[in-house]
Amino acid sequence: MVYPPQTSWGGKKHKYCICWDPAPKNDNSPILIGEVYTDDNDHQTRGAFVYMENLIKKFSDRTLRPMTSEEQVQRIREMIYEYNGRDRVPPYENIMLLVDAGAGGQPYPAIQQLMKSWTDKNGIKHPGLYDETDDASKVWQRDTPDAAGAVKGHMRVLNPRKYRNDFFIAAKTIIPSGCIIFPIDQPKEDEITCDWGRFAGQTIHLDATMKEAYHQMDLMKIEMVSMVGTKNAQSGVMTFQLAPEKQNRMHDDRNYVAMMFCWHVQQVREGTQKGVHVDFEKGYIDRVMNAAIPSAKAEDQVAQMIRDSDDPMAKYLRAMGNSLNHGPKQS
Repeated sequence: MVYPPQTSWGGKKHKYCICWDPAPKNDNSPILIGEVYTDDNDHQTRGAFVYMENLIKKFSDRTLRPMTSEEQVQRIREMIYEYNGRDRVPPYENIMLLVDAGAGGQPYPAIQQLMKSWTDKNGIKHPGLYDETDDASKVWQRDTPDAAGAVKGHMRVLNPRKYRNDFFIAAKTIIPSGCIIFPIDQPKEDEITCDWGRFAGQTIHLDATMKEAYHQMDLMKIEMVSMVGTKNAQSGVMTFQLAPEKQNRMHDDRNYVAMMFCWHVQQVREGTQKGVHVDFEKGYIDRVMNAAIPSAKAEDQVAQMIRDSDDPMAKYLRAMGNSLNHGPKQS
């Protein structure tokens, strides 16, 4: 499909999964952004690879290495803020962050930092986020003063010992079925004419950031087709890794975050396989209507509650300039 890398939130109904395989010293530290969407034609949930960035930089000795842990965490925070919709929606409403918890990446210092509140370059304070299903994260969040307001439900810390094979099996299932959309290879030209997504029919000029995102996703695709599965003759368990002749010549971490995203899409599909669309906005209004005192002025009561409530959905409706009769505009 022809579409440009997406560098920010796409507007109403756009949801993203941010997949990160952190690296403290060597290797790459890729972040993949995948969009999870419902197809307008068949109402099936699908995913699309829309952006990739590698958190490495050139140091004074001219070597390319991962950014410092603090720099990586700050960049992750900025990307979460951008893809969630900045200040137009409640924190983390539109994203799910998946973090590889493999020992090699030593992710837990970063996970501890992400649960703390932080201040952006404009001086605006934001809450952290944490995985309420991860035992260590629950204890740290409870006992860390700066993490008191951390948001749950939008982050998962995934141990590869438990999930690695599930990632690959999910990809093996849903990619051939057409449930994952791939971008084109990096174009040689500076402009593309799109045939998919919100830019379909438009000609887009590619800036340096977009070109680098295409390059990273090209490397991701190369890694994906270089993986092989081997079944243990005794246990029958499948293991997935780079082909033996490529293990010392290339990385596999871009592929790994791609597999994480495929697994996430499969998890979402298991709850939406019949095309059921959950309208959170309508659900909120219905909930408030049920709580209102039945009268001819019930809608006025709802409108007032939307104006005054601290409920995250009410804040979202206010931020988007909603009334009871129309939803947020597509942006």
